[in-house]
Amino acid sequence: MDIVRSWAGIQEFVFTLQDFPEKVENLINIVTARYCEQYELICRTTPAKILTFWMMRQRACCPVIYLSSIAACLKRYADICHKYGKILVNHTCGKIRGFADLYATAEQDAIDWLAIPPTGDMTFR
Repeated sequence: MDIVRSWAGIQEFVFTLQDFPEKVENLINIVTARYCEQYELICRTTPAKILTFWMMRQRACCPVIYLSSIAACLKRYADICHKYGKILVNHTCGKIRGFADLYATAEQDAIDWLAIPPTGDMTFR
């Protein structure tokens, strides 16, 4: 999310991912390692039972990017939270219908804000 939202933007991220996949993967691994350290610290010290994080805007994602670059990171965050008995909630407010079933691979406990059109593409059913 930080790479897309704060540092590069979705267009630059996608173009750079296509042109320099190894460099982007290295950056993602470094950022993920730092966030894992942060999750360890938070989970070990907070009395809160539920942690919520904000996922990359889903309209900026697709199943291929989710599986190749995001799912493993989210799974690591979930593993850390579960190690400390915490519940991990993924706040997402976008279009995830095309890969909503893939969220289960990351073992998050819940998704917050399954958005209906026009913001998202989920239905109540």
